Amino acid sequence: AIVKTPPLTGIAWNGELTMFNFPNPFNLQPKIVTLQHGGAITDSYNSLTGNNLSTNGTMIKYCLAPPQGVLSNITLYIYNLAGELVREIDDGIREGGYIYYVEWDGTNDSGDDCASGVYFLILKSDDDALNKRKPLKLAIIK
Repeated sequence: AIVKTPPLTGIAWNGELTMFNFPNPFNLQPKIVTLQHGGAITDSYNSLTGNNLSTNGTMIKYCLAPPQGVLSNITLYIYNLAGELVREIDDGIREGGYIYYVEWDGTNDSGDDCASGVYFLILKSDDDALNKRKPLKLAIIK
């Protein structure tokens, strides 16, 4: 499931697209993750560093390359090793030059738990794949 709170962002980002998830590998059991890598809640700009969030899956952090002020619709596509799309997460309209967090709970688009294994994530800005040459690897261990 997508994080139900306002989008987690706020800290400016001046580098290229960066993306990782934590924990990785992960199981589908409830856990608490601590944000230690910056970011803030959009509407209040309170720092998220040190905040604890509950998840059954993994948190995905992505840092969109500038320029700031450029808006695009961000969608995360998660594929299994056979290349089949298992989950599509619409993260909404995002501005370049900022850090964002989104949760993947380890389920497919039907809401069923995904099997143990390696999955690949492609991040698209509108219809342009931003990391098609180097997809993010996500590993589920049950």
